[in-house]
Amino acid sequence: MQNPFKITAVLLLCAFLAPACATRSHVADEYGDFVKDQNIKTSKQTTILFLVDGLPLQTFSEEINSGKLGNIRSFFLGQKKEFYKARTSFPSLTFPAISSLLTESPVESHGVYGNVIYTQGKKISFEDPKNYPVLNQMISGKNIFSRLKAKGLKTVSIDYAFSSDSNAHTSINDLEAANAYLNKDYYYIDSKLIDSLNNLLTQTSVDAWPDFIFVHIIGVDLTSHDHGPKSAAAKEYLEKIDEKLKEVFNTLTKIESSHERKIISLMTSDHGFDDEVSKLAKIEDFFTSQYPSIKFLDEGRFGSFYLPQEWNPSQRQGLAQSLLQKEFIDVVAYRTGDTVSVQSHELQTTFSLYSGYVSSSLYYPYFISNLAHYFRTEGHPDFVVIPKPGVAFNGLYKGQHGGPTPQETIVPLLIHNGKLSSTEMIPALWELLGFL
Repeated sequence: MQNPFKITAVLLLCAFLAPACATRSHVADEYGDFVKDQNIKTSKQTTILFLVDGLPLQTFSEEINSGKLGNIRSFFLGQKKEFYKARTSFPSLTFPAISSLLTESPVESHGVYGNVIYTQGKKISFEDPKNYPVLNQMISGKNIFSRLKAKGLKTVSIDYAFSSDSNAHTSINDLEAANAYLNKDYYYIDSKLIDSLNNLLTQTSVDAWPDFIFVHIIGVDLTSHDHGPKSAAAKEYLEKIDEKLKEVFNTLTKIESSHERKIISLMTSDHGFDDEVSKLAKIEDFFTSQYPSIKFLDEGRFGSFYLPQEWNPSQRQGLAQSLLQKEFIDVVAYRTGDTVSVQSHELQTTFSLYSGYVSSSLYYPYFISNLAHYFRTEGHPDFVVIPKPGVAFNGLYKGQHGGPTPQETIVPLLIHNGKLSSTEMIPALWELLGFL
């Protein structure tokens, strides 16, 4: 499954057990209490990172070029028409990508190699809120929040899932948000998150503003899953988010214009989307019938699995060839010792994990280097199989992602009060916050 923000019955249960539902002032109140108790003055700069989950480069470009998204365009671009690009990890899924962004490191450093992983022999889905403590423990002490805390700086995370080491964050105990999710009212959730940000800014003395704020906007992704990434519904939702952000941008601009504080803002995404699913290939049935001992993880736009320990290189190669006989399979990759073999119908490549990477132009942009990080992760699967564009291993959603195609891995990057050293550069998400 690849729903990147699955507020399930578990969250509803958490909400019922909580003494009160989270309000739009919860983050501001929590941060205010922290600042008051610590008698804190922050630096003269605030950096805000807006992470618009599942924002495809093509959709964003079309909206900007058609004169829409006026508030985002005015705040980030001004009179400019061009914007930067960034690139995500493999797999191009929410939890690996945001973990890399916040830990400022590839997947091998934090171990969140999928939305679903095996750890200590158990399958763990980070789409289930009951596993958020596991997620936050995996990135604890090695993320942007902990790094800035060590420098005496203050941070806030406006996100239901990622909160580790921040000084204040969104409460998961939110009955209204859970009900909104179940009713597919994603705008309610995002408007509550954006209001939380604006309340934090307006209810906190400017000289005590956090030094870093992370804001995770989820509804573009969820709408794209439901209706397709190129759908009118997805574009209309993005336009609603643009309008909702107007008040925040006005607040930031006002403070910046008064020279009370320097504001640096970034907007990017954790992944894009493949084309709308045109064909299903339920490959798990193949493994169930032919290789019942293999543990298979179906993430929609790619699959990964663990092989029996006794399998030798010849058996691994035989399985790769069997998979490539299926016309809907695009690429297979597997690790044997410190060597990774990557094969498609036209090309075969082998590289060593620890002696440099093969050119990033092979197969897909940055794919080989991303695979190297993936297969260096502790507890990683042994084998990866990727279907052709437009093909998915399950039919859960019209829009899916997780694979290595450019439309899944290359995302927009906008910067207010900053610039990249090279306009030709496409930085990885985990490189974006190094200036802090």
